[in-house]
Amino acid sequence: MTQKNVSKWTIMSRLTPQTLDNRTVMEARGQAEKMLRAGAAFVDPVTGRTAQVYDRGITPKMVEVLALIYHHTRNDRSRFVSAQELKTRGGDYGKLRHWGLIEQKTEKGAVPGEVIRKPMWRITEKGLRFVEDDITIPKKILVFNDRRVGFVDDKLVSFSDIMGGLDLKTVLSRKGVS
Repeated sequence: MTQKNVSKWTIMSRLTPQTLDNRTVMEARGQAEKMLRAGAAFVDPVTGRTAQVYDRGITPKMVEVLALIYHHTRNDRSRFVSAQELKTRGGDYGKLRHWGLIEQKTEKGAVPGEVIRKPMWRITEKGLRFVEDDITIPKKILVFNDRRVGFVDDKLVSFSDIMGGLDLKTVLSRKGVS
């Protein structure tokens, strides 16, 4: 696994200039960097938490849900939808935010008095362009601490690539919507 765009020390920024288990901060950072590049987990000597970079690929199921979000918000792009509205299970589609294809409604974006109990999503401009097959995106990304930190390689894919040659209209009709 290569890590082209991993920001060097966002990961270990909490280390202090002390000796950690007879290692200096720089030695600990160097060892952590080597382990991350190799895809291995390591234990942060300050927090004691296990850390690892994961590679995540975009799947046809995730893209189907993106198409449903597109369909449910086609008349109002500012609208957020829930998993209940989408009639979908599992939460893997939430990872679409790492590609910038959807955004999650937060308390900050809520109407005064609104309590957000379950995740709600809307498609982004990039997501619109992707489902309309106008752009390609990286096939796999690198995730650390629930944030995208890079790309696995330079492979780009389109909506139709992921959906085995199907276009948006066909995907939606297979999901029972038009």
